[in-house]
Amino acid sequence: MAGKHSKVAQPSAAERRHAAPSTTIALFASFLCLLVQELGILIPLGVAYHLGQSELSQTLQALFPAAHIGAIPATWLGIGCSIAVARAYGSSDEDALSDSVHTAVALSLIFGFPASVLTTLVAQPTLSLFSIPPQLATDALDFWYLSCGASFVSVAFNVLLGIQRAVGHNLLSLVCSLVAALASAVLSIELTGALGMGAKGAALALAAGQLAGGALCLAMLTRSRRPYRLRLARVRVVWKQSSNILACSASLVAQALAIAAFQLLSPTFVTDFGEEMCAAWDLVHWLELALVVVANAFAITTATFVARAFGSSSYDEMRGVSRRLLLSGIVAMGALSASACILARQLGELLALGASVTELVALMAPLTLPFMVLYTIVVVIGAALRGADVNMQPTVASIAGLSMAPLIWLVLALPRLHTIVTVALARPITWGVTAAIMLVYYRHGRWLTLAMRKARKERNSRSNRRRRRSRNARHRA
Repeated sequence: MAGKHSKVAQPSAAERRHAAPSTTIALFASFLCLLVQELGILIPLGVAYHLGQSELSQTLQALFPAAHIGAIPATWLGIGCSIAVARAYGSSDEDALSDSVHTAVALSLIFGFPASVLTTLVAQPTLSLFSIPPQLATDALDFWYLSCGASFVSVAFNVLLGIQRAVGHNLLSLVCSLVAALASAVLSIELTGALGMGAKGAALALAAGQLAGGALCLAMLTRSRRPYRLRLARVRVVWKQSSNILACSASLVAQALAIAAFQLLSPTFVTDFGEEMCAAWDLVHWLELALVVVANAFAITTATFVARAFGSSSYDEMRGVSRRLLLSGIVAMGALSASACILARQLGELLALGASVTELVALMAPLTLPFMVLYTIVVVIGAALRGADVNMQPTVASIAGLSMAPLIWLVLALPRLHTIVTVALARPITWGVTAAIMLVYYRHGRWLTLAMRKARKERNSRSNRRRRRSRNARHRA
């Protein structure tokens, strides 16, 4: 019986070699996949430049939330699918792996279209929160409608990429991401420049690029000869796999929406300090968002590797990869945030924001950007816990520490100490507390014991199902 259990729980040597690519390659793949999503930043920039209007920053304030609100269900459903598939892949259970892959694709079809409808419905109410010049409001709203309306394409693209990453095809996921990015760039130039479609052309180009990358990814998965081969006729929802995917994805979406809500509300606390301070705050915020992409890349890689190790019951390997990626993330974020602080003044001069705004940027950047290290600790540890099928605790801690606590700080502290330093320190202080709580829980909490108990029940359940199927097959014979 012990031999049978080890055969189910532990992957073969060949599977281990295939499932354990270089963490550097996996990190680069995750970063580039996220970079495709961040084309929502670059394409509106080209659109606003093409429009030739002077209110560039105001236009971007409208288009940037549109791209990201539309991308939230797509990005995080894809990551949830990736974690579930990686966990099944590590277990060497071919039935569970096949069920996870086909359930992930089925969920992308089920939730893709509702995501398009819901994000489109909130377009105009959310757009009213921004001070958009009348001559740009129509283009901003067109971009929002088309970008959010095509969310179903983004959902399918992210889910297929997540499956590729989960089974160790990091280079193939890079290829698909590059195809999507290149197609979006070429089509954006043609539609916005040659045809003069403006914001509508940019949104269509982004959706078409993701459609091309998703089609390539789909072709690779359907032609694979491994157990995770995608057969369209077998696409269906398996309850056990769907519950695992939705539990992880729902926690990630809730966290992302809470953080996005704080990002939308935080500029309102800066308006009292004047237009120059608002312009400086916006630039520092853009630098911060660029660093968030890097931190999320480390988190996605951590979740995938931990999920594979947890699925194979390799708990020492799971802790080891978590520590290595956490340390790598801290070092990388420290270097990048220091570079961003140094280059903040040069960036302000490059964008011709004015001498006074540039000085404010140089003053504010050191108050916020170096503390992105704390954000990295929070998201990487949260990803490690989710990889081990622990979803509720990191979600509650992240929502409380990354969105609610900074708002509480600003509401309570700002009336008593009305300075920009109070606003700038809102996130570093609360991030530090959240990072400390996450570290203590990861180190001393009983999460691994509970996760192992849950995984043991699932293995026993799968074993019982296989025995029942084998017994029924013998009876039919």
